[in-house]
Amino acid sequence: MRKITKKEIKSIKKKLWRQRLLDLPKREICIYVLYRIEELMALGVATSYNEIRYNICEVGPGKRRLDPWSLDIVIKSKFFGRLSTLSQFNQNEILFFVKESSSSGLVGDDIIKLKTSIIGKIQEIERSNEVYIKLQELIKNTVDRSNSIIMSFTKNSKETYVECQVHHSDVKDWNLLIRFYNIERWLYPDSHEIWSLFAEAFRVKSIPVLIAPRIHGSCFQLFKSIGMFARANYYIFMPDTLSNIISSMVTAEEKSILDLSGFKLGRYENIKSELAYGEFDILKKLLSVTIPQYHTIFCENLVKRFKKLIPLLNEASNDFFAHTNQARKEMDRVKAISKFIEIAKLGRILEIKKMIKRNQRLIKSLQHTTR
Repeated sequence: MRKITKKEIKSIKKKLWRQRLLDLPKREICIYVLYRIEELMALGVATSYNEIRYNICEVGPGKRRLDPWSLDIVIKSKFFGRLSTLSQFNQNEILFFVKESSSSGLVGDDIIKLKTSIIGKIQEIERSNEVYIKLQELIKNTVDRSNSIIMSFTKNSKETYVECQVHHSDVKDWNLLIRFYNIERWLYPDSHEIWSLFAEAFRVKSIPVLIAPRIHGSCFQLFKSIGMFARANYYIFMPDTLSNIISSMVTAEEKSILDLSGFKLGRYENIKSELAYGEFDILKKLLSVTIPQYHTIFCENLVKRFKKLIPLLNEASNDFFAHTNQARKEMDRVKAISKFIEIAKLGRILEIKKMIKRNQRLIKSLQHTTR
């Protein structure tokens, strides 16, 4: 396919002052995504999908962003594949985009190995005991300051969360089940993390409270409908600053190469920082003010939804939960969410329906296929 011109990019950027990226024609969506990827690679020969997702989904003006699922659909599409001149390469289940002129060179291979090693180590560290112990300490201190008592504490390293059951003196007849995820992935209405917490809350007869770095906006109407409190805290906590962690893993020359190439994976924060303590002050406000104020409404929704949804989740889990089959086609996922929403009769969840329609339209227009 012919080379993308500066005039085309300028025209698309002008449109994005008035329109959202997803509202543009399919060719312009793909051109802009490809332009952003090539921009990330301006000073390097290879960039990981982790970097692309952060920079396209979380950085810059809202109208120029894609949500992560839409980005997946675009990048996996036949149309994007025909448009792109970049090679795609998988290393340890991490997707890399590589400039064709450098894809077989030693420099390109070295950068892929370097970034793969760093990404793998970061994922290992964010699940480390050091992080979980500090999380437990911060949650305990927060609960103690919010007129509450911890009944039990659980750490689940496999599913990357800490969880505590809390008795709040102002929330009569119900305990709270607080689950704090420290994970990179985005949570969507079909995410296992949401429904496993809902099912556990049903088992222990508690109000579910979900905290995670990345929760898609379409989920919040769902939470209100099913009686779950939730907060996106935007940060993944680490035992040190990300810069210090990376510096301890690489040579000064490698660090310089990473810095020059703009290597950024997301919002990582030292769990001992003032910002981290500030995030837990927000949790204290949630426990002290928000939950006592609204718990009656949420309890009414819980009572209505628990008995109806638990059997439905058990029956629909193979089709509905996003984590059960990562390789399935994106349209199958859209259909599974649509079917679940229809059967469950969850009420006012317009944002989920809008997301489904947007992604259905995107998949059809791009002749999507899973690669």
